[in-house]
Amino acid sequence: MQKQLKTRISIIVLTFFAVVVTIVTSRVTSMARNLEVGRLVLSSSQIAGVLTNIRLILLVAMVLVGKKTGMIISYVLILISTVPMIIQMFFLQKWDGIPGLANTVCSVILIYVTYSFINNINHYNKILHLLSQQDPLTGMHNLTAVRDYIDKRIKAGKEFYISFLYIENFAQLNDMMGRDFGNSVLKSLAGRFIGSTVEGEYGGKNGDSEFVIVIDSSKENKDPVAERLEVDARVKQFIKQVKRPLIIENTEITLEPRAAIVRYPDDGGDINELYRHLDDTIAHYRNQAGAEVSFYDASVTNELTENGKIEDRLFKALSTDEIHLVFQPQYNLRTGKLRGFETLSRLEDEEGKSIRPDKFIQIAEKSNLIFRVDNWVLIHAIKRFKDVVKENPDLVISVNISANHLQKPGYAEFVLRTLKENEFPNKNLEIEITETVFASAIENVKAAMDKLRQNEVKVALDDFGTGYASLSYLSQLPVNLLKIDKSFVDKMHTSCEDMDFIKLIISMGHVLHAEVLAEGVESVEKKEALLEWGCDLVQGYLTGKPMEFEKAVEVIEKEKGSV
Repeated sequence: MQKQLKTRISIIVLTFFAVVVTIVTSRVTSMARNLEVGRLVLSSSQIAGVLTNIRLILLVAMVLVGKKTGMIISYVLILISTVPMIIQMFFLQKWDGIPGLANTVCSVILIYVTYSFINNINHYNKILHLLSQQDPLTGMHNLTAVRDYIDKRIKAGKEFYISFLYIENFAQLNDMMGRDFGNSVLKSLAGRFIGSTVEGEYGGKNGDSEFVIVIDSSKENKDPVAERLEVDARVKQFIKQVKRPLIIENTEITLEPRAAIVRYPDDGGDINELYRHLDDTIAHYRNQAGAEVSFYDASVTNELTENGKIEDRLFKALSTDEIHLVFQPQYNLRTGKLRGFETLSRLEDEEGKSIRPDKFIQIAEKSNLIFRVDNWVLIHAIKRFKDVVKENPDLVISVNISANHLQKPGYAEFVLRTLKENEFPNKNLEIEITETVFASAIENVKAAMDKLRQNEVKVALDDFGTGYASLSYLSQLPVNLLKIDKSFVDKMHTSCEDMDFIKLIISMGHVLHAEVLAEGVESVEKKEALLEWGCDLVQGYLTGKPMEFEKAVEVIEKEKGSV
């Protein structure tokens, strides 16, 4: 509105000055005498020429400001000033006005060219604006268009919901089938989104595999719980559309959509805060079992903030060698002889409070710091025990390794090189992996494990029975040790199923020519039952809590003294 008012005022001002210049030009043209300006003597025709050019500048400016309106006003003023000139030429036979008439024709052409040029610019600007607001692949509104729409809703004081709908398995699909196949999937999904959007909704594409839906809030004073349920149901309808099987290149695929939702103004005062909270919600719930639709909650951001602090602390601890190692003993159930120690890492925050190991390890895995953590623990465990194992050639030092790390090219070579550099015997090291390794690239993992086994490094499968492993997978992987997860040991006297499962694991381990170790043994009764069932090794508070290195050395010396 303000822009239109400014344009009108500008046209009126320019018109006024153009009329004034036109009148003055007409008066000057009718003057017969010359005009003296200091030492300079100007004829009336010279002065009229200058004023005509000034008027032309004003008329062109009018077209630039007022476009079609400016052009019409310019033509009217030119016509008014030209009529007397034409009358004099054709009726009074005064042909001295020909230069002025030629100037007028040129002015008409220049104004038309200016107007046409502006029109073309505006036309192409509209096309460019449309392209800047449209995703080139799917034809949907792009991120810029969606943000503009949301900004307008905020400025208008409207209340609304925003939902990010993302495809969990799109990256894997893209990697497996190729980018062209993935693009075809996105085009098909875009068609479903566009066809499903109704009045009061605005949809667009927000990223490679992420769509955004803006849903207007319902009537004022409506029950917020009921409204939330309505939005939840509406987003689930979009999810249902996405989950319908797609047939691309004669291949049927099923996608795994999830959605995060925020509400303006409850969950953020501007678009950046709303988007940040949507990203927080996605980061919190991604790859977790649970509801397909997740509404933002402040606790999500609080947890992510806390996780960020832990990540920063872990990064610093790696740089300053502040990760603390403790060692839990493992014993042979039949002989009672010390087998070795599992290396466990501990971390404290800036105030000296302990951070749960499962917490900072999980954060490390998500941030890829786990590679540095694994390497740090391996190197420091080897350095701690390299002199000890020389005097205790049967002692096994076990180190946990992330499943992602094991499939990383060159990891087995890194382990063997580290052992050689520290003169640590290969046979005294055991690498522990979890069952999540079976969700990784199994061929890469098997190659790494084979390489380690061929060089006498032992391999243990930790937390067995809680993840992905099957007998067919186990038969492929060369493991020396199966570790029964503590969760089964905890319930072994209260659940017949868990007791039977433990017996089955022990049998499976022996069939695969591997030893079996029970974790978390805290009572004599459980220890004796495990011995009766044929379990080989034991680890837990009953036989020894995680201890400092110096205490571990004392346990070793005591073991040697009792032999």
